[in-house]
Amino acid sequence: MPSASYVVKRYLEGTDDDNEIRYGWTATEEGISSYFVIFLSLLALVLILSKFLHDFPKLGSLLPEAGMTIIVGLIAGGFVHLSENQDQQDDDGNENKNAFEVAEGLLAFSSTTFFSALLPPIIFSSGYHLKKELFFRHIKPIVLYSCLGTLLSTFVVAIVLHGAVYFNL
Repeated sequence: MPSASYVVKRYLEGTDDDNEIRYGWTATEEGISSYFVIFLSLLALVLILSKFLHDFPKLGSLLPEAGMTIIVGLIAGGFVHLSENQDQQDDDGNENKNAFEVAEGLLAFSSTTFFSALLPPIIFSSGYHLKKELFFRHIKPIVLYSCLGTLLSTFVVAIVLHGAVYFNL
């Protein structure tokens, strides 16, 4: 099995087994380093703010951890978007182009990544921290809502699809 440094070197050179050539910010060490520095800085910020929310219960009751993470993401996305616009305006060298490509990479997000890697831990965490007594106290409305909601959704989708086929849409 090849070492990690060998794999990274082959990746950066674009000489992996598929003979794929790497383009954009992934082709340079600087681009990859910039991406990981920004990503890890945001992760550290979220972890620090999360600890802050747990240390101050009053603040934690007003703003949930997920809300705080969304706010950090919105602010960071705004900064990336602003820097992306500035890089487009003064596009006179490779450095600005590389920064633009890193910003583009930070703003890109695959739905497959979300559904395969990020959503399962969120659901697991929600289920793990669920208060059992509240759940079982409200089991009837939960089951009723889930069953009726599923039936209603099924019928609405079926009617819409049937109408689309009928009218050749």
